[in-house]
Amino acid sequence: MAHVLSSMILLLDEARVKSIHAKLAKINPGSTNVKQTDSTTLPVKDGIVIGSSSYIVTIGLGTPKKDLSVVFDTGSDITWTQSQPCGGYCYEQMDPIFSPFESSTYSNITCDNPVCLLLAIETDKSFSTGFYAVDKLTLTSTDEFYILFGCGQENQVSVFTTSGAVIDSGTIITRLPATAYDALRSEFQKQMSQHPMAERRQILDTCYDLSEYSTISVPTISFFFNGDVEVPIHEQGIIIGGSPSQKCLAFVGNSDDAGVAIFGNTQQKTLEVVYDGAGERIGFTTRGCT
Repeated sequence: MAHVLSSMILLLDEARVKSIHAKLAKINPGSTNVKQTDSTTLPVKDGIVIGSSSYIVTIGLGTPKKDLSVVFDTGSDITWTQSQPCGGYCYEQMDPIFSPFESSTYSNITCDNPVCLLLAIETDKSFSTGFYAVDKLTLTSTDEFYILFGCGQENQVSVFTTSGAVIDSGTIITRLPATAYDALRSEFQKQMSQHPMAERRQILDTCYDLSEYSTISVPTISFFFNGDVEVPIHEQGIIIGGSPSQKCLAFVGNSDDAGVAIFGNTQQKTLEVVYDGAGERIGFTTRGCT
């Protein structure tokens, strides 16, 4: 399912990337202490149905469980949802806002606990404040457990980040260090030289007018990881755009080589991504979805 690349989506994507880079510049990666758990399967939907540029899943929260549509975001370090009562501002969402008072298994994390009571997340001009809490999370009829999560009571649509290797389902367009992107763009333009170029689309600076072509040969692009692991990118993750007269290279360069590379969700399309937290490994397989 293709994303509609509105100007607002691209602006939000750029804001998210700036936030990730800013946070990673301040954090030294440490041990995650992740334990191995059994796997489960959840259907993922395109977030366009709720006005989001990311992918969403449906979870159950509380007892009795209340279904919530949440962004599936591998770049966030905390699970978070809007909660009643809204102390300041809660933005409009598709599902009813979670009410802690209606859950028999909900409890706040008090300030004598090391993780404390007040949750405050802020990146750029986006924010959420509220309580850090614990409640039952239901993924399937057989997968239930308790989680710590943010119970936001004053919210402005926020961008969240985490440290470590950033393979981020919440960022749309992959970011590359400046030198790597310059080399990619140069080779891409060389292989696409028979097609007329079009005006850039905000952060997307390499675009083509393909309106006169019924088929084209898209240059191949792969990512290479340690251990001679090659991850080929599907053509859906190479050229992106809603109009045939403006199809763009779906990569963006960082301002310099210091900014971390971010593997976005456009390039993850059709890939199955496996996270082995306990083993500190990640795996990819092609043709995971269409």
